[in-house]
Amino acid sequence: MQLGGSERELFANFYRKLFDVCPEVKEHFASIDMERQCQILNDAIHMLLDFQAERGNAPLRDLAARHKPFGLTRRHYDLFLTGLLEAIAESGIDAAHLAAWQKTLTPAVDFICSCLGVSGRGADRSRAVGAD
Repeated sequence: MQLGGSERELFANFYRKLFDVCPEVKEHFASIDMERQCQILNDAIHMLLDFQAERGNAPLRDLAARHKPFGLTRRHYDLFLTGLLEAIAESGIDAAHLAAWQKTLTPAVDFICSCLGVSGRGADRSRAVGAD
């Protein structure tokens, strides 16, 4: 990944943001080894980055299926995406790279939501993260 700062700091910042805005999710991570979870998140980010809508994506369908038992809504996925983009923005990358991250990640998250049947728009993502 092309990020300023370390991945470990980025992931810690992301989870802080996610748990602050979505405290009900935090309980699912109470007994999780967060070091291992950060590696899982890193792998998931690579899957999101590899997504190509025209060919679908079996790994993302599998990822969606693994998250289905948690009853996540579109709001959860929007908060995930917003938190990740904010953490990336705070890692020190420039606006052009942040825009590329947002342009690449958004359709992949939308695809996961469509796999789960939670495709309605939650949070307004029309505003670019870091554009303030």
